[in-house]
Amino acid sequence: MRKLISVFLISIFISLFISCESNPGANKEDDTIRVHSSELSDILAGLDVNTEDNPYKVIVFEPVCEEIKEALNLNYMKFINLSFEDCEGFTEIKEKAFQGCKNLVNIEIPYGVVDIGNSAFEGCTFLKSIKIPEGVISVGKSAFSSCPGLEKLKIPDSVTSIGEGAFSGSPNLKTVILSKNMKTLKQSLFNCCSCLEEIVLPEKLEIIEKRVFVNCYNLRSIIIPETLTTIYDENSYSQHQSTFGGCYSLNDIYFRGTEEQWNKIRKSTGWFRAFPNGYKIHFNYKD
Repeated sequence: MRKLISVFLISIFISLFISCESNPGANKEDDTIRVHSSELSDILAGLDVNTEDNPYKVIVFEPVCEEIKEALNLNYMKFINLSFEDCEGFTEIKEKAFQGCKNLVNIEIPYGVVDIGNSAFEGCTFLKSIKIPEGVISVGKSAFSSCPGLEKLKIPDSVTSIGEGAFSGSPNLKTVILSKNMKTLKQSLFNCCSCLEEIVLPEKLEIIEKRVFVNCYNLRSIIIPETLTTIYDENSYSQHQSTFGGCYSLNDIYFRGTEEQWNKIRKSTGWFRAFPNGYKIHFNYKD
């Protein structure tokens, strides 16, 4: 009997040992998976299928975006929260780096990154949040476009440039805090962000390009700084070509300057066509 019990206990010990070895990247204390990007695919392959509501927490050290993207695409039923360690020399999220990674739920971009490339996170269907650190200078064209899961976003004040359509087609984006140091809102920046309800424009803003807020159906109010010089619009009878085309709920525009300053802002001859129900401008607005 003792011999049988001993054999039984030994077999259990071996099973547990093999189980632990099969997932060498996991931290048993907090279920965090810490892994080199070259090993990520194998680690994910050994995990159970999960959902976006219960993502695995993954920390990748010495990251290589191409390897991470390949691992995510090969294991598209394994949803993860992604962060990074040991990122010396990692200064750029390259163009299309995570484009179409539908199992990426949350991501923390590491300090040291200065540029987020064109379409870097475009089409990340389940991406809910992204933490962008101070130090990032530019965000590329369509960087976060077509991300229906994205609900809020804060752009640090170090950012001075955001490309065309960077947030377009993200219908659940409700809250955006923009960098105070941006001087231009590029074309179609918030196109079809239909849940966006209010926005405070950067205090140094000078130019709003065409179609920036097209089809933001729920946008109710906007605060515009007195530094604004130009609202670009198509000289077209189609309201959907204008900066605020399709903003049917936008009734109040709060302008921090005087009526005289407002009248000096360059606008197209038909920019008001975006407001079929009329609008009211509140001058000399203070927080």
